[in-house]
Amino acid sequence: MANKVIFVLVLVFGALLLLDGIFLPGVFGFREGVLASVFILAMLLNWGVTIPVLWIGSGSSLFLELFWKLQPGSLMLLFLAAALAYFFISSFFSVKRYAGAAILSFGLWLVFWHNGFAVAVTAFAGFSLCFFIFDRVEVRNDHAKF
Repeated sequence: MANKVIFVLVLVFGALLLLDGIFLPGVFGFREGVLASVFILAMLLNWGVTIPVLWIGSGSSLFLELFWKLQPGSLMLLFLAAALAYFFISSFFSVKRYAGAAILSFGLWLVFWHNGFAVAVTAFAGFSLCFFIFDRVEVRNDHAKF
């Protein structure tokens, strides 16, 4: 991954964090955290378990832990466990990214049952937005091009 692609990912993460903290709680009424978590998992679904994805995902998880004042390791360990689970599942099955996004969105629906449909639809829309942005960034000769 080129440095410009990483810069674009950091900008997208910041924009999703602002959208997640300001817009979504006011419109749907659920706590922030859906789109930021979706972004981290979308990187995993899009590029697989690679060293840059693990570094960026772990760094983003650590930042979110400090930003949201969570227990140390709560999000990072969940991200690494998701990466390990995805690694084992993808070694046995061919997992397409939209199928993985649908399964994870359905899982969020089951976890947040009281307003789970809104969370699941928002999560799937977030996955689709992240995949669209990832597809728009083409890496050629260490240059990011939109």
